[in-house]
Amino acid sequence: MTPPRKSRPKNTYSIEIKDDTLVIQLEGEVTLKQTPDLKQEMVKALDRASQDGVREIVVDLSNTSFMDSTGISSLVVLRKRSKELNVNMRLTNPSLQVRKILSLVQLTQYFNIEE
Repeated sequence: MTPPRKSRPKNTYSIEIKDDTLVIQLEGEVTLKQTPDLKQEMVKALDRASQDGVREIVVDLSNTSFMDSTGISSLVVLRKRSKELNVNMRLTNPSLQVRKILSLVQLTQYFNIEE
């Protein structure tokens, strides 16, 4: 009898380019367990997109219910990289829960957050 395979969590994010904007949509719980490769995937997408002339990143948080330190760290790394590449970054429509988390770790002033 073969042991059951460990299944990887399904992606709870999507990354696409719309016009000259890189749009990253985060959904559900953004945690180490749910999104183990998120930071790496977002930075790779930004690097590729900036070479193609993208000048803005929008991270849509409207469907994000929770974010742990992994998710927060991913956003901080993405913002640092976007500044290095001279790409504007916005967080849009964070849920009340996510906004509280960002406020708790004193990052509401660090990010450009739009409702």
